[in-house]
Amino acid sequence: MLASIQIQSEAKISKLRMGKAKRKSQVTTLVVNPAEMYVEGVGPSSALGACSAALPEEESTLLRAAIAVHAFYPDVFDEALDLVCTLPVRHKLFVTTVAEHQAALRAKLEQSGRDYSLYVVQNRGRDVLPFLKIYPKLRAEGFDLIVKVHTKKSLHRNDGQLWRKDVYTQLLDGAALERAIQAFANDSSLGMIGPEGHFVPMATYMGANGARVFSIGSRLGLTEPEIRRQGFFAGTMFMAHAEALDPLLGLAFADEEFEPEAGQIDGTLAHALERSMALSVVACGRRLASTADPNSLLIATQNYEFAKKTKLRGILRRHALYVCCRELKQYLRFIMRLAGRDST
Repeated sequence: MLASIQIQSEAKISKLRMGKAKRKSQVTTLVVNPAEMYVEGVGPSSALGACSAALPEEESTLLRAAIAVHAFYPDVFDEALDLVCTLPVRHKLFVTTVAEHQAALRAKLEQSGRDYSLYVVQNRGRDVLPFLKIYPKLRAEGFDLIVKVHTKKSLHRNDGQLWRKDVYTQLLDGAALERAIQAFANDSSLGMIGPEGHFVPMATYMGANGARVFSIGSRLGLTEPEIRRQGFFAGTMFMAHAEALDPLLGLAFADEEFEPEAGQIDGTLAHALERSMALSVVACGRRLASTADPNSLLIATQNYEFAKKTKLRGILRRHALYVCCRELKQYLRFIMRLAGRDST
């Protein structure tokens, strides 16, 4: 996809004690057209960092999760990192950020002692385009599950911090993650688990994204009525079986399709893909569930406190008002023309 790719790799073996086991760490650097994206993966240099309190390693037969975090706000990233550091070491941390925060995040990650990969991307496509960028890497490393979160602040809202903390607790808490992993292991039909209380109906919270969502859904093989009947996890934070996202990620969205960052709160490709992640799960024949009870039927939240509804009545009112204003303008022009003739 890129004209020039320069790969530099350096193997570095470090013996780390994980109980009675020994573990290998590798340091690699991959530069992919520096004007677009720089990728750096670094393993821990010490097992005595902040993550020394991590849970002991479980049996190797258990599912492994790739924890993907888009860290645009380094201060908020501390919250996510603290939770990740309590997780079993079989789960690996993948972090994306912009160039200006690269050094600060690398320092935090090095200090944590956690196994990680750090990717530097453009400030474009919010947390969605960076996730699309690293998704092939997650799949190539053979992870069974993907936990996707980001350093959400929602500066246009007063309750953005409350929103984020609730989601983080449900997705990155050690006990909650292990329960979800067990649910995935026991049920092959399970495709995605999201935070309880954040699953909303598509038709009610479509926003200004209808045309794009219907187009993406059609490319996934879904009809418009099927799409309207679905729901999605607001905020684009969830855990999913890796295969459940293949249909959507296989559509190969180009960087240029994502709007330049301008503080948009709706109507961008990133917002459309927020709603389409769940459609990918449906398209591959899997089901969605919440962290509260992955074995039960998922019920959408009709009155979601963190977003505005798409009200059909309001849309019709605005359309009717537009039509009336247009006809009124035409009528006034006609009157003015008549008045002009009378004056002559």
